Amino acid sequence: MSVYVSARNALVAYLHTAFVAEYPGVPIFYENTVEIDKDAQPGMFLMVEIDFLDNQLITVNTNPNTEVFGEMVLRIFTRAGLGVSGHLGLFDYLTSLMSNRTISGVMTLTPFPDKKLTRTGWMMTDIVVPFKVFT
Repeated sequence: MSVYVSARNALVAYLHTAFVAEYPGVPIFYENTVEIDKDAQPGMFLMVEIDFLDNQLITVNTNPNTEVFGEMVLRIFTRAGLGVSGHLGLFDYLTSLMSNRTISGVMTLTPFPDKKLTRTGWMMTDIVVPFKVFT
């Protein structure tokens, strides 16, 4: 199995298992799976995207090693009018869950907030979780 597939699978398995146990009524969607019908969703849901951004050679020998860099973007959607307490609670939970972990060879770094938008009846906030994988 490739480094990319293994890393993505490790991140998804870790996040999904913990998230579903803590927030069983909140749907979670992953990139390139299904078209999300926002009108059919409850007051909150989560969209996850994993991107691989770069890599570099870290040893030069007969068996070279590389370091692969990527980011996991966790986009929280909360229906407009529901306030921010639940939204921020989920933000805190996800930041703590994904912060500075080693998950099956994938090292997550410190998550940080990214864009925040209000559009078409939803408030959306992104949490970016940088990660790296040594091969």
